[in-house]
Amino acid sequence: MKRKILLILLALAALLCLVFALPVCNGSSGGNEQNSGQTGQTPDDEENTDNNDPEQGKPTEGLEYTLSDDKTYYIITGMGTATQTDIVISSFYNNLPVKEIGDEAFAYCNSLTSVTMPDSVTSIGSYAFAYCNSLTSVTIPNNVICINFGAFGCCSSLTSVTIGDSVTSIGGYAFWYCNSLTSVTIPEGVTYIGGYAFYKCISLETVYYTGNEEQWNKIDTDRWGNGDLTYANIVYNYKG
Repeated sequence: MKRKILLILLALAALLCLVFALPVCNGSSGGNEQNSGQTGQTPDDEENTDNNDPEQGKPTEGLEYTLSDDKTYYIITGMGTATQTDIVISSFYNNLPVKEIGDEAFAYCNSLTSVTMPDSVTSIGSYAFAYCNSLTSVTIPNNVICINFGAFGCCSSLTSVTIGDSVTSIGGYAFWYCNSLTSVTIPEGVTYIGGYAFYKCISLETVYYTGNEEQWNKIDTDRWGNGDLTYANIVYNYKG
């Protein structure tokens, strides 16, 4: 009984964090150089957001980029002045790589239907796309290492997720309440899946796993709130 009460309290606490901590759509990530004059949008007359990969399409203009603390790369931190529903994130800004999707960068962007992330991105921040209720599918680039806490939480229209080959950690609550999610592709390099990462993913039917059954069983999967993942049909040795 005590364990059940604790579980309920943890779920309520996390829900309150999502409701009260998330900013509006144009909010930016905390802990970055917001006051350094290095945050900016991409105006029409600048040519500083060209992608290396032409297949990704032209980068969306007006997105907000913030210089990292060590001034070696940029973090995308918000929609800025962009109004598009299908966005393409640049791989470079001001001749430096774009390596992170900042915390809460696109949270509550209810009109966002698709996002194309460049291979330069290595991290997706906490709540980065939380409550993007029109987002239907996500492909996480192969160079991303970590999907942080609540990154795609409560994306109610999300039906499929393909996680890139370099991801090793899926944070707690990463996809919780994605109740339309039917399939997810998980690479064999994943070693940790946090608590409630797939909580209330009640439509999840198939997990495509690129490793074998022995590797799957070795993943450090928090037992709390991941029943929808562990009870789904696991397709081992998936090749895509």
